[in-house]
Amino acid sequence: MLKAGLFLLLALAACTRAPAAAGPLAMTREPVVGGTRLLLVAEAGARISADYVPTLTLDDGTIVRFDTTALSSDSAYFAAPPSAVVGGAASAMHGLLKASVCREHEAVCRLVKLEV
Repeated sequence: MLKAGLFLLLALAACTRAPAAAGPLAMTREPVVGGTRLLLVAEAGARISADYVPTLTLDDGTIVRFDTTALSSDSAYFAAPPSAVVGGAASAMHGLLKASVCREHEAVCRLVKLEV
């Protein structure tokens, strides 16, 4: 009986495991007058490539493009987090986010796809 209880406890613990690390990119939402500001934030030491414009394809098919005027000296990376302002509530912003993220000490940038 003790073995069965221990097995059940281990199985339950496996099902309630903490979510995986967020990865190299996150999107924050904040209400603004007339809508929601979406902001892309790279993990420490990573940069978001400006060569591949970050996009969010909303569930209804709308494509939101992120931008900022602050670029690196070679214009290859965003020097400030790219953002977009969209109409509607933050809770309604669901879809597939795509951006190219360049991690520190890696020779290439990688396409990141994130369900938000």
